[in-house]
Amino acid sequence: MQYNTVKWADVSVRDWTSAKAFYAAMFDWEFVDQYFEGRVVHSLACLDESTEPPARTSVAGLGPSMHSEASDELKYWRSYINIPDIAAAVEKIDAAQGQVIVPPMDVMDAGVMSVCMDPNGVVFSLWQPVSHAGPEVRNTSGTVCWFELTSSDPKQSMEFYGTVFGWAADKRQTSTNQAYWVFSTDGCAFASMHSRLGETSGKELWLPYIQVASLSQSEQNCRQLGGSVLFGPKSEAGIGSYAVVTDNEQNMFGISEYTA
Repeated sequence: MQYNTVKWADVSVRDWTSAKAFYAAMFDWEFVDQYFEGRVVHSLACLDESTEPPARTSVAGLGPSMHSEASDELKYWRSYINIPDIAAAVEKIDAAQGQVIVPPMDVMDAGVMSVCMDPNGVVFSLWQPVSHAGPEVRNTSGTVCWFELTSSDPKQSMEFYGTVFGWAADKRQTSTNQAYWVFSTDGCAFASMHSRLGETSGKELWLPYIQVASLSQSEQNCRQLGGSVLFGPKSEAGIGSYAVVTDNEQNMFGISEYTA
């Protein structure tokens, strides 16, 4: 298991029925509800593997929103960093001028989580896995394929995540000579960072990207299902194209079509 990488993503929704319908139509997801004391507390978004009989593999999650009323305010998916020792991680976060918003708490038998904030005010979650280690399948349509941090202060972000999680940051240039950084650990790249806040409607955040077969078709489907396209499509030579969208409850996430 690879620790100290951004590994998992989920989203809080008000209306489980309409949210499941949106994401099922967008990504062909099926949902396996998780129960606690007789009530649904979380749903795993799954893809069916081409086996006989089909095996469901989890790729993301849906949870209940703390707010029941409708709102036009932009929200966003949560990103989780897998770690081996959550108690040690929160100590490092405090020492590096971050903030622990929700102290470590058990999530049934799945793992231990904590909600934190970096010095720029970007919220992220920690996850110390027990029975749930993260996505069971990757690199196919309908899976979370990348994570990207939008930061107004990349230098401060690099120092924070490097100190707390040991990430290296490799500076690169887009085809239009815009700077961005690729985060890696043990030589394995798993996320990137840039300072183009216009791509995320002025918000500094961690944004998960979900792989799609056709970006143009996915944008069209998103609009038809009650979501919106906030940014894009934008293409990057040798990588592919991407867009930033929202679901039907104004939760922001990215979609990406890779170049073969």
